[in-house]
Order: sequence, then C-alpha cells, then structure tokens
Amino acid sequence: MFPIKHAILKLFLSLICLTPSLLSAATVVDIHIEELEERYNMYVEAVIDADLEQVKKVINDYDQLHRINPEMVESKLMSTAADGTTTVSLLTRSCILFVCYNLRHVQNFQNEGPYMIVGQYIPEMSDFSYGWSSWMIADANSVDDGSSTLLMINIELEPDFFVMPVIGPYQMKKKLINVTKKTINNLEAAANLQPI
Repeated sequence: MFPIKHAILKLFLSLICLTPSLLSAATVVDIHIEELEERYNMYVEAVIDADLEQVKKVINDYDQLHRINPEMVESKLMSTAADGTTTVSLLTRSCILFVCYNLRHVQNFQNEGPYMIVGQYIPEMSDFSYGWSSWMIADANSVDDGSSTLLMINIELEPDFFVMPVIGPYQMKKKLINVTKKTINNLEAAANLQPI
C-alpha cells in the first residue's frame, strides 16, 4: 500500500511522538527500522546518565512530554482508569526536507511492572490504523557513580496517511537520529533536574 520510504517516515514520526521522548553523556546504542508488510518496527536503545527512578518520573509525566521531544507540539493525559490504564494524546509536527506532517498519537498506556510501560494505539483517534509501543528502563550499572539508566523502546506502527514519495529512507533515518539524540539529551537533563 505504501512504498517503504513512506512507511519508514510514518514510523519515524510515530517514534518521535511515542517516546516519552528520547547526546551529551547519553549514548544511543542502537536504532533499527524494519518493514514487515504494511507495518513498521523500530527499536531504540540508549544509555542515559541519570538515576533510574528520575528517568521513570520523566517518562511517566505525560503532560510534560512535549518539553523533552523537540517535535512534540502537545502532550496531555486524557484519562486514568481504575486499573491504572492511562489514555494519552500526543501531537507531533515533523518536517523532512520541505514536507511537514502533523500526526496525532492517542494511546492507552499500562505499567507492566515497575520499569516497563506498554502502549496500544487507539486507531479511531490516531493517524495510525494500528500501533503499539513498549518502554523499558533498567539500571545500567555505571562504573562512575552508579546512576546510568538503560532505555529500550520497541514500536510497531501501521500508518493511515499518505507520505510524499520525494522523501527517502536516508533523509528519514538522518532526521530520526537527530531527533532521538536531542530527545535523549532533554530526557537526561530533565531526569537530572536541569533546565531544558
């Protein structure tokens, strides 16, 4: 349905929005994008020089995610159910070359244990016909002061919008890496209680 470059762009834009947002002392260990039919998978792994509990607080502050992700225009907690499920609406604006997209991501998030968040897209409220994400953090056992956190993000998305053919995989990956680095720096600063 969509050429691979269109799908990769959609996935990239989704990652930017989903990630309770992601290099100074922080390090991007791996970024991987893969097409599976009309769905796209993305994996990001990074080490953040900040305390595990502080990183968790920043990632779970849904109303403030726009402060750490440079492409996120809006982030808001819509509701919290009795079982702890939170519904979150994210709006991102991402431009590659001369083409810009405003993308709405509405997801239900649940904590799966103390250090894992799983999100499920609500297609009728999003610009994606299918999607899920998982965020996992763990102690990275820093040799310096013991305050580094490993962040692993998995995302699978199926776009429900048209992507201009002029945008190629190279531009999308370059943009993704740039935004990911900025987001990781901002996440690290917020977790260390520094102004961003």
